[in-house]
Formats: sequence, C-alpha cells, structure tokens
Amino acid sequence: MNADKLSKCGIDELQELLHDISNVGIISMKITDINGVCEELKRSYHTNTKMVNECDKKISNIVKKCDEIEEIINNRFNSYGIDEDNISNMEERIERLLKKKLCNSVKYQMKDNIEVYQNTTDYIDQYFQVYDISKKTNNLVDHIVEWIYFIQNYNEQKQ
Repeated sequence: MNADKLSKCGIDELQELLHDISNVGIISMKITDINGVCEELKRSYHTNTKMVNECDKKISNIVKKCDEIEEIINNRFNSYGIDEDNISNMEERIERLLKKKLCNSVKYQMKDNIEVYQNTTDYIDQYFQVYDISKKTNNLVDHIVEWIYFIQNYNEQKQ
C-alpha cells in the first residue's frame, strides 16, 4: 500500500481519486458490455468476405481500445496501491484523509471564527452528509467555507 503517497496528496488529488473510484465501476461495466457485443458480432459472421474482414479488424481495434482504457485505470489506481481487492477500504481511507486535510485547511482559513475553528470536524462531517464528495468540486475549501457561513446565517435567522 502506498500510504506515504496518499498522505502527500493534496485535497484536489484526493477528491479526484474519490471521483475516479466512484466512476470505475460504471466504466468497467461499459467496457464489459462493449467487449461482449464485439464477441457476439464476431460469432455472428458466417462468411469470410472483404466487408466481414474489415469489420472484424475494426471490432478488434475497439477491443484493443477497451484494453487500453483498463490499463489506464489500473495504472492510475496501482500507483496508489489500489486494486480490486482493496478498493472499498482505500476509498474509506482516502475519504478520512480528505476530511482531515479539509479540516486543517478550513481551520486555517477560518482561524478568526472561534466557533467554526472549534467545531470544524462537525462541519466537515455535515458537509460530507449533504454533498456527494466524490463529485469533483473546484475550490472545495472555499465552497465549504461559504457553506459554513450559509449555515451560520441560517441558524442565526432561525433564532
């Protein structure tokens, strides 16, 4: 496991990894579907004509592209020690690490707001419950800070 590499990742990279992990199942399923269709097409040929041979070459190219996509995915995840067997555990680990880094960044950015500074972990946990953190968000720390201000204003108005 590349724990050291993960701990050196910034917020954007960790969020991107979570995004990739959440999408890998969909991508893998589509690749399996494409490969299945290609195999079915190859089995359906009854004659060996120029057109059939040309189609077969194109279908083989599609299968090769799918293999290349799978290789890209595997290389990406393997560089962080992520594989099929540990992807769920690694996803949880990345999320915990992301929360920790977000807490530190939000605390730093809001160090003058004592209430937020003391309750940053609670705010981050609430944020993760409200928003799908696997969806890529630009300037995530700024987004969280704005969200915290929104929550604080809302709570003040309720009182």
